Amino acid sequence: MDQEPERIEKLKARIARLEKAVSNPTVEKLLLESTVEVYQEAYGAELSRKKWTRVIDQAHRKAKGKSSMDAICKGAGISRQAHYQHYQKKRRKKQQETQDGKVLTMVRMIRGKHPRMGTRKLLVKTRPGWHRKASG
Repeated sequence: MDQEPERIEKLKARIARLEKAVSNPTVEKLLLESTVEVYQEAYGAELSRKKWTRVIDQAHRKAKGKSSMDAICKGAGISRQAHYQHYQKKRRKKQQETQDGKVLTMVRMIRGKHPRMGTRKLLVKTRPGWHRKASG
């Protein structure tokens, strides 16, 4: 029982230190914010959402579980949903570009052998089963 008031004082001191640490931004955070401001002033450009999603991904990897994705997104000023929507959109676009590249490669190969082949016949050659019967 004699130690109880002493323990309470230690806990109050610890709470005060923690509140001070939380309220004061860290030096790293100040440096990063200053770097972004200098970048914006020097190049006259704001960090777009596209750039912020890259920054958020990198920060999340560096955090290694210490900070949640929600906290990181809030710090960047965008919602977690917006971050993931952009990520999905970027992934779908990359998949589409890969698929388009494969089709273009096939078309170039066929056109190399048959330069006067029309688009309908190209469609039949590149996508067997899609086109039931060539009209004409």
